[in-house]
Amino acid sequence: MTSQLAQGELPGGGLACEDVLPLRWQTVPGRPEEGVLLRVNEGNEVLMRFLVTLDDHQNRLAEDLSDVALELSRIESKVNLLLELVSQVLRQEIGMPEPRPVRFSGGGLRWPETDETPVPGQMLELALYLYPAYPRPLQLFGEVTAVERGDEEDGAWVTVGFVGLSASVRDVLEKIVFRRHRRSVAQRRQDRDEG
Repeated sequence: MTSQLAQGELPGGGLACEDVLPLRWQTVPGRPEEGVLLRVNEGNEVLMRFLVTLDDHQNRLAEDLSDVALELSRIESKVNLLLELVSQVLRQEIGMPEPRPVRFSGGGLRWPETDETPVPGQMLELALYLYPAYPRPLQLFGEVTAVERGDEEDGAWVTVGFVGLSASVRDVLEKIVFRRHRRSVAQRRQDRDEG
């Protein structure tokens, strides 16, 4: 699936990453009003800054081997366990969608769809769970830019260009894409060196 995901261009260009993430979408009648976009962008910015900060903190602790860092790491492990348990209950309660292969950038998203397929030009509301361990989705609006039919088993590949993203949300999303891309390159390099 990775090679098929890589074939489709994403709107806005730039760096993209691939993952298997929970995604839910629904059609909406048109572009959301500015007030709705403002609230969604504010919520997305808070969520993504929290996740990036959490990621930064974990990386700094991994590099620091002092006694204080080790104690903080122990406390963090306990908090992470608690968060995971609460998240597991929340995931069951909210009915998170099944993970599926996705390719995303700061400008768009691409995924395979085997059920109901949207049509080009349709406006969608998307819920993308960037970090499934924290069951709060990134809420996005986008316009379907392409639907590429595969064989019956694959269904169709849907490409959506994001609509109404604030510059700050797009910047943080691009930062997340860059980090994930960098990690996947490092992992492939490590796998190659070990193999």
